[in-house]
Amino acid sequence: MSSFFERNKTLYYDNLSRVRTHNNLTQWLKFFLEGIKQTSEYSLETFKTIIKLRQQIEYKDILTLGKKTKLAQQFLHCLYSQPVIDSQKASELLKIDRSTSLRLINDFIQLSILKETTGYKRNRIFIFEKYLQLFE
Repeated sequence: MSSFFERNKTLYYDNLSRVRTHNNLTQWLKFFLEGIKQTSEYSLETFKTIIKLRQQIEYKDILTLGKKTKLAQQFLHCLYSQPVIDSQKASELLKIDRSTSLRLINDFIQLSILKETTGYKRNRIFIFEKYLQLFE
């Protein structure tokens, strides 16, 4: 709702003022319900896009990893709840050696699933960019 209010800031303040000055609660409720409707529609579209992204990655891209597929699918599921990650956190979440997590992260970079953000050789941070962009 906050993004709806931000996009419609003038209407937001106008409707609040009308409630205060003219006791017009009906107009405020109409405005608020329109915000709920638009926010719900946007959320539904975002959800559908997440499903498409998941299907593309999980059922096409990751399958190219062969015997690493199962671990890669587990890692992908972790990325939905933690889209910004480093190799240490990936190791902890998957209960694997850090070198294994680094190889898996490199596979995800090659598949354009993850993107390295720091430019460093050590202490690198990776983002699930396509997923995060859905919320901008």
